[in-house]
Formats: sequence, C-alpha cells, structure tokens
Amino acid sequence: MTKFQVVRVSELRVGSVLRSPIYDSQGAELLRAGREITAELIERLRQRELVAVVIAAADLERVRRGPDPRPSAKAKADERAAAKEPFLKQIRSHGATPYDSETVLRFASEYQTYSKDLTPFLRSIADAKAADAHTVASISESSLQLAIEDIDLFAGYGAIVPGDTDPSQHSLQVATLAMSVGVRMGLSQEALTNLGVGCLLHNVGVLKLGQTDRARPRDVDSAKLSEMTKHAMITMSILLNKELQGVSKDSLMVAYQVYERCDGSGYPSGLARSQIHPLAKIASVAETYVDRVTPRPGQASSLPHQALRSILEDVRRGQFEAEVVRALLQTVSAFPIGSFVELSDQRVGRVIRANTEEYVCPIVLIEDKDGAPANATVVDTASLPGCEVIGAIAAPALFV
Repeated sequence: MTKFQVVRVSELRVGSVLRSPIYDSQGAELLRAGREITAELIERLRQRELVAVVIAAADLERVRRGPDPRPSAKAKADERAAAKEPFLKQIRSHGATPYDSETVLRFASEYQTYSKDLTPFLRSIADAKAADAHTVASISESSLQLAIEDIDLFAGYGAIVPGDTDPSQHSLQVATLAMSVGVRMGLSQEALTNLGVGCLLHNVGVLKLGQTDRARPRDVDSAKLSEMTKHAMITMSILLNKELQGVSKDSLMVAYQVYERCDGSGYPSGLARSQIHPLAKIASVAETYVDRVTPRPGQASSLPHQALRSILEDVRRGQFEAEVVRALLQTVSAFPIGSFVELSDQRVGRVIRANTEEYVCPIVLIEDKDGAPANATVVDTASLPGCEVIGAIAAPALFV
C-alpha cells in the first residue's frame, strides 16, 4: 500500500520529477506522475492559497528542496534563453522505425486528459463564467513534451480526424498540427506555446453562438459568410473582456486571425498578408487542413492527401504563406501521417512518419489485406528501389 506524506508548498524543489502524482488535501490531482515541478506550478499553488500538498512517501527526498529554493540569476537567464532557442533542436529523427507501443498508449491517455480538461474550460469562457487560463497554457506546454518523444506520432494526432468532432476536439487537433508545423519552422518553445494557446481558444465564439464545428459549411455564399464571421468577432470580444491572465497578445491574435487569408479574402476583417500575425498564418493553414478532413453530416470530407493538394492550390492563389505549407509537407508528408497509401508493389501501407524534404516518399507500416500489421514491416519509400507510393486510398474497412 502506498504511503503518503504532507509537504509544504514552500518545501517543493523546482526541477524535481516525481514517480507518483501530487494531490491536494481533498485528493484532487495537481500534477501527474512523471511531470516536473516548475516555478510556474509552485506559483499557481500559491495563487490558490494552498499551503501544503500530498505526495507519495517514496518521493519525499526527491521533492524536498535544499536550503535555497530560488534559482540563481544565471539559472533564470539560462531558462529564458532556452525558451527562445528553436524547439527543433530538441527533436530527433526516428527514421524507419515503428511507434513504441507504450508511447502510443501514453499519448492516447494524455490526449484524452487534454480533451477532458479543455471542453469545460472553453464552455466556461463562452458562458462568461470564471475560468483559469492556465488550463490552455498547461495543455500547450505539456503537449510539446510529447513532441520531443515522437514528433511524427504527435503530428499524427493533428493530421487525422477520428470521426465526428466537437469544437473543443477540433481546437485540440488544430493546436497539435499547428505546433507540429511550428516546430519544423524553427519556432521557440515560447512561440509554440502561444501558438497552441491561440488555437485552443479560437472556437470560443462558435460555442457562444451555440453552433458546432460540424455544422459550419465549407462552401458558403456572401450572406452565410457574413453570419459565420460573427464567431471570430465574438471570440475576440469574449477573450478581451474576460482579460484572461496568462494569455499573451500573440495568442489572442492567433485566436482572432485564424480565418484571415493572405490575399485579403478571409474574415472577420479581410486583412492583407502584412497585417496578419505570423503565428496566425500557421494556425490558418492547420485549421484549414483539419477542417477539410473532418466529416460532417451531408458534407463529404477530403482524404488527407486531397486536402493537402487543395491547400497547395490555395498557395498558388495567394491565400497562404508558401513557407508555412512547405513546413506542413515536411511535417506530415504529401500523404499525411495516419493516412493509407497504395505502393507500386500493390501493398497497402499506413503512413507513420514523414521524410522531411521527400514529400511524396513517406515512411509506411505495411498492412496485410485485412488491415492488420504484417510483422510490423516498416518501409522507407525514399530509400527502397521499386517501392513508390502510387496513390492515397481510404482507410481499409477494418479501420473505418
């Protein structure tokens, strides 16, 4: 039986990583197992006026700090500098390897938790109720740690829509894909976090209007477009009026400008390229892709490959930044991670990894005719002669 110990918040050591969760006196989980105790966490505990927390006795020595809990000026400077460094430096290539099964299960559990936390948070904001903005910041920051573990698996959570989605789930997918693209573009951790937060917040207006993301039509006339533009204005109004502590101006601009287009054809303000925030340009590409692969009642969704081809056409029309779409291709490939392809040797494969510059040559996991893995055969189509992707296909029946 696990024994527990009460520890004062003032005794917590920044940088400690615990094997068990931290709880409050009522048994509510404050920090999941395996997460690092940060200065931001301690400050949030103090803001909640928590004097002590409950931890597993086995973690007691690990969590208690030394005589000087405050990081040195140099440590603070190093932390700030690290936040400005390209996050891509922390990412490694996994090459032609399958996903680790334990990592897959953990990712699934994490995303289930994110969705569970995000839905009531966004609803509270839409209903003008009190809400702690640290919820979205925590989701954004925590998900980036998953990107370090496996960037391809992480990107796949944004690239493939499992089925019907509500506005919260849609926002989570857009945030994941946008951050994945941002990583490839060399953004810092701070910029990626702001990008993620903005994407997570961008559907507040949809919820306020009582709409669902699934109900929003893809092709609209001018009258319907005028009605649709309201939700972006409402989002900005709500976020500004609530003055959510901890939400940066960059994040607010992402939430407001996600539907703008570089040629001025977007909404709500019809801004031109130079007037759109750089992070919002990334978010707009991610949102458009997720929107096009999302099934809706009475409206057919595109195959992931088709969605990317249509976005490339949009680049030619001047709607999106070519640099952003190039990074999207580098991140998920022209046959996006999670989708299915047919190879020149008539085998079927599920795309599991991108090949950076080799857009049309993803790394695939070969499936047998029934859709089950055949000895977990992983094929790098960029390096195997005579094995090319000849086309995208719908998911085999077993996966539908």
